[in-house]
Amino acid sequence: MSYLSIKGTMKGLIICIEGNTLFENIKSELISRLEASKGFFKEAPFCLYGDQNLPSEQRQALIDLCVDNGMVLDNSIVSAMPKQYSPNNKNTDSQPVTDDNLVINRNIRSGQRIIAKKDLVIVGNVNPGAELIAGGNIIVMGSLRGVAHAGSTGNEFATITAQEMQPTQIRIAGIVACKPDHDTEAPAQTEIAYIKDNKIVIEAFNNTNNIFRGSSRIA
Repeated sequence: MSYLSIKGTMKGLIICIEGNTLFENIKSELISRLEASKGFFKEAPFCLYGDQNLPSEQRQALIDLCVDNGMVLDNSIVSAMPKQYSPNNKNTDSQPVTDDNLVINRNIRSGQRIIAKKDLVIVGNVNPGAELIAGGNIIVMGSLRGVAHAGSTGNEFATITAQEMQPTQIRIAGIVACKPDHDTEAPAQTEIAYIKDNKIVIEAFNNTNNIFRGSSRIA
């Protein structure tokens, strides 16, 4: 059972808290989400939503957790939350989802297509047959086994990052790379794909200091 969700808006992130939930459950899940993000939300504006029933000290404890992970509190963000991302709407159908910057907290199933005008973050797995399209960067906090197209508007500086990089196809701007015919074992590390010398290169990604490390491979 999920006790909170993180919604992306044009202004920043909204941490939506489910009603009638024990504080320790909320706190534990928030810690897990922040640890799973491994710095991806650093400097991201955020606010809490659905926390009206929490005592002020508990609310402050949740805010402090986010701030300690590099996020920036901005209570004005909640006014920018689209209706389709309200806490009561789980957004589980297979229709395309479109927003400027988008964060989705679920697995993406075969046949689903997710579209973001700017950056796209998936907290979950992207299954074969699913498709991600973003005008900016794509980040998958899980396995990427479907199709991912970053820089869809022609941005050759866009990147694709995944904790398990096993896509059917990846595309950055107009450059395409497909999965090899032979099976390859997924590296036990987060990887990032980007354009280098008109080819898509995949390298290990160091989330601690945001630099590349290790040997690269051509997709």
